[in-house]
Amino acid sequence: MIQYFHSNLTKNNMKNEILLLAFLLMGVSKVNAQMVKTKEIRRVETPNVSIGLTSGVNNFAAFFGVSLNARLQDKLHARAGAGIGGWGYKYAAGLKYDLKYDNGWSLALGYSHNSGLQGVVLNLETASGRKEDVKMNLNGADNINLSAIRNWFISRKTVFYLEMGYSVALKNNIWTNESAFVLSDKSVSVMNLLRPGGIILGLGFNFGI
Repeated sequence: MIQYFHSNLTKNNMKNEILLLAFLLMGVSKVNAQMVKTKEIRRVETPNVSIGLTSGVNNFAAFFGVSLNARLQDKLHARAGAGIGGWGYKYAAGLKYDLKYDNGWSLALGYSHNSGLQGVVLNLETASGRKEDVKMNLNGADNINLSAIRNWFISRKTVFYLEMGYSVALKNNIWTNESAFVLSDKSVSVMNLLRPGGIILGLGFNFGI
């Protein structure tokens, strides 16, 4: 008798497990289909063209600037920017590839040009150890920019992002001392630090149009 009940109980448990497994498989299939559907909807709903405001250090569009993004194909976008910073006006263009349609990472590659500033007077340490007002020419600078961008969709057409990467300088001698003073090694290091290039840290908002 005990064996009979044990056998029936085992059979019922097996049936329940099979039914549970079937329901789980149906649920996974339904969730997967919903995810695909959601991605398709978001691909259509994400803006093909957006304009933005951006700021940062070695940023795509300088310390403060505006940007334009336009979808070329699927997750590939062209981007352009213009702004102003410590080395004059900055103009940039490049490509951006989204790893996801919505919240997620993008990879970017671009080229930028800083116009420079002529006749700038900076208070710098000279070779004598004293600080003097030194007349400098900040010459034009060209850079190749590699970055990763983290996107957060605030709404279907509004994105907040952080951008991190590195800017590679294409020119070495981009500033000249126009005064009679000789700069100290410390001041030379400061000028090389201020020049465009190095770590990229930026943030901004993009608004779909």
